[in-house]
Amino acid sequence: MGPTPGTHAAGKASVEAVARILAGNARAAGVVSAGELFGAPGFLRALRPHVTPVQAG
Repeated sequence: MGPTPGTHAAGKASVEAVARILAGNARAAGVVSAGELFGAPGFLRALRPHVTPVQAG
């Protein structure tokens, strides 16, 4: 049994976040969301090739 789509998406988001932190692109410190740390639109655009957005409801 392979990884689930949710696991794959979380892994890609984690890798993107670490790459941005190591590049010095973090705007805050401490416990914050990815949107607060990097700006949600740019972060989500970076994930677009790997994750398909789904609208709830």
